[in-house]
Amino acid sequence: MDERDAAGRELAGRVKATIGVTVEVDVPPPDGIERSVGKMRRIIDRRPGR
Repeated sequence: MDERDAAGRELAGRVKATIGVTVEVDVPPPDGIERSVGKMRRIIDRRPGR
């Protein structure tokens, strides 16, 4: 049993216990997800009544 597999099962169990939904959890290896390559921009809601 791999540490990532165990973490995924634990998270799936917590989601199920908390909100009652069964989920499939995939825990990628460290550095397995690319960082975003852009700068965040502030969004201003200028709709009337906001």
